[in-house]
Amino acid sequence: MKSRQAFLLHLPVSRVVSRKTCSLRTQVCAKVSSPPADILIVAANRGLGAHLSTALRGTENLHTTHRPCSSASAEQQQVSTTHPLDALDESETDALLSGLRPNVVVSCIGGRAGQWDLPDFEGNKNLIDASKRAGVKRFILVSALGAGNSEGSVPFQVMDTMRPLLLEKSRAELHLKEIEGMEWTIVRPAPIVDGGRGKPVATEDISCYGTITRPDLAEVVKKIIGSDKASNKTLHIVDRTGLLIVAPYVRPLEFWEPLPFTEFDL
Repeated sequence: MKSRQAFLLHLPVSRVVSRKTCSLRTQVCAKVSSPPADILIVAANRGLGAHLSTALRGTENLHTTHRPCSSASAEQQQVSTTHPLDALDESETDALLSGLRPNVVVSCIGGRAGQWDLPDFEGNKNLIDASKRAGVKRFILVSALGAGNSEGSVPFQVMDTMRPLLLEKSRAELHLKEIEGMEWTIVRPAPIVDGGRGKPVATEDISCYGTITRPDLAEVVKKIIGSDKASNKTLHIVDRTGLLIVAPYVRPLEFWEPLPFTEFDL
């Protein structure tokens, strides 16, 4: 027995610990810098996450993730420290968050309407739980207008297509709100479109609908990150220049009509 113990004491750690576990943590932690991350943006290699990482250029200790099956964009690598992450893998997500210890996590995880393997609940749940265990101070979840109690804001023709996706996002929102001891903000953007800059507006009111461009939404989320007033709030984001009135029928808001909601001052 003593000889076996002596043998084990002289073995490299990688021979004693499970090769699979050690390999996973080595791959993840090797990419983690020593100081805690200020901000971690999850799913930042495309769409909103890419625009947000660009908007946060110059932020100290900015970290972003991309899917393991894809690569980080050149822009993403320039503005942040990048990490591969499959948020559907609970142990991998735990390893990254415990290594980074970020102050703020922004989740841009999201599937598409018609996608059968939606990551919106499971991926976000893993990320939320790992954030709580890692001591994250604030979690910002990018959801969608139509989730939760905002279902009535969306035209029924759109809801027929979006319902499965919005249900998954609603479950993620509910799970986040149930976590104790971690500040949260839920961001529900109107349908996101390509395009330039408009006049984005944030509101707690669900009486809004229209569209929002990715650059505009990224700028609003950037403001939310730095706003204490947005803590533990659910905010709906829409371009005021393209507002639509949904009931009793869908029509554009005329230029002479006042906003049908109260703007949230970030």
